[in-house]
Amino acid sequence: MKRRDLSAQSRADLHRLWRLFRPYLGWMFGGALLALAALLANVGLLAVSGHFIASMALAGIAGIAFNYFTPAALIRAFALTRTGGRYLERLITHEATFRLLAQLRVWFYERLEPLAPARLQDLRATDLLSRIQADIDTLNQLYLRLFVPVVVAALASVVIVAVMAVFSVPTALGTALLLAAAGVWLPRWLQRRGAAAGARTVLNLAPAAPVDPELFAALDILVANEGEAASLGGDPEGVARQLRTALVVTHGGAGATAYLAAGGRLTIPALPVAPLDTTGAGDTFVGVLTAGLDQGLDLDYALRRASAAAGLACLARGAQSAMPGAAAIEEAVRGL
Repeated sequence: MKRRDLSAQSRADLHRLWRLFRPYLGWMFGGALLALAALLANVGLLAVSGHFIASMALAGIAGIAFNYFTPAALIRAFALTRTGGRYLERLITHEATFRLLAQLRVWFYERLEPLAPARLQDLRATDLLSRIQADIDTLNQLYLRLFVPVVVAALASVVIVAVMAVFSVPTALGTALLLAAAGVWLPRWLQRRGAAAGARTVLNLAPAAPVDPELFAALDILVANEGEAASLGGDPEGVARQLRTALVVTHGGAGATAYLAAGGRLTIPALPVAPLDTTGAGDTFVGVLTAGLDQGLDLDYALRRASAAAGLACLARGAQSAMPGAAAIEEAVRGL
């Protein structure tokens, strides 16, 4: 698959989500603006407090009069704005999240119902329920984990640099360069340094979000469930060829498939269990897979250990508390 095809798919997915979220854009931007107000109030509080303390000290040493009413009032104003803004931000963003969640559930059910029973008969009830919950939660987190942080960070950076420019243009330019370096250049530099030192980069595409195809070349392994893998364009072999090692697609109770970057695939069976609770099974799979690769295991055996561990995690309730130990994993993997 060509990178421009993946970019087009990502744009199409974002456009579809934008249409779905359009009725609630007021709530979404309202929550983001309140988060911005709380953040700027926090920055202003720190700046004015530092100025106030330093000015009071210098005024005391020099024995001169100092107007402390204005900075004291600003400190109180910023403190109240931060507290009130944080409360209102949580209130509005959660309201927006719940409204989006209600819309997503209705939208999802309207598209799921025509598939029953012919297209769903091969899925276990617990697997289907787990996938429904995971997919809805994935879309639901798009607002809180992607939209709000990106919008707030971008707007706050512009405002902070603009305010600094009023007092000192060189300082504002230096701050802008540092923000760009910390947000763009430094992560890419660290990734390249880690790759040069032999570090592996594993990305678990959960919650699913549009991925820049240019990042694929920096990934060793990409792990996704069937729904998340479908969002990449429906050509797993093409995606795998752009990765360093493999694309791993998990199939719930049907195991997993690793599409190798060099061509071919590995089919990994699932541990035959009667699942009690599938919460955390995907996290267990990725964690055990990554730990196995870090220990120097080959990909096939690391995947088998991960599959066995994910199956064992379904035998107990909870997420972290249900994750099995190394001895249990080694015993279970012998049955695969």
